[in-house]
Amino acid sequence: MKADIQLLDVGSGLGGPARTLAAEFGCRVTGLDLTEEFCQVATMLTERVGLADRITFQQGNALDMPFEDSQFDAVWTQFTGMNIENKPLLYDQLRHVLKNGGLLAIHEIMAGEVNELIYPVFWTNDSSLNFLRLPQEIYQLLRERGFQEAVWKDVTQHSTEWFRAMIARTQQNGPPALGFNVFIADNLPQKAANMIRNLEEHRISVIQGVFKLSK
Repeated sequence: MKADIQLLDVGSGLGGPARTLAAEFGCRVTGLDLTEEFCQVATMLTERVGLADRITFQQGNALDMPFEDSQFDAVWTQFTGMNIENKPLLYDQLRHVLKNGGLLAIHEIMAGEVNELIYPVFWTNDSSLNFLRLPQEIYQLLRERGFQEAVWKDVTQHSTEWFRAMIARTQQNGPPALGFNVFIADNLPQKAANMIRNLEEHRISVIQGVFKLSK
């Protein structure tokens, strides 16, 4: 990835992925998040690690992005789509802001073979804010909008192992300073246990994908 690449991180949270991408590849990153407080904390952390000249954070809605057409060379989104019901509009917006030939990278929790979640989970306490869809549905929505697959990988097993290791570390050492405990205000141990059970029982899946846009 070149240093002059303009990358958009949709659902940027506290800015961890944005800082990693900027530090490793030297690209310029814009983070977009619906929560103003997350943007403020992300900006503060980014300043502290000396990356403020390469990264900016902006409050905004992924379904109505405040950007110009074809503004970005690449779009990154990670663990964002679970709470977004109107996925066709989301992918329309991603297509709108991405340049022709640009790359879209996704890392998302999606529905599994068993059509019922065990609640609470990290992103919601009940079904009212859960909008998971099957991987094949997401794949089709992207292809219909001109996104051509480069990578489509099921990483559910790897994710299960990662969550198990995270819980083991937390039980041994306590929660990290900047972990899920920053985002999750209640029932964190129960939500973590439910996450593993939902993964093991095929109630959710985790997919990584990379697509090239052909407008």
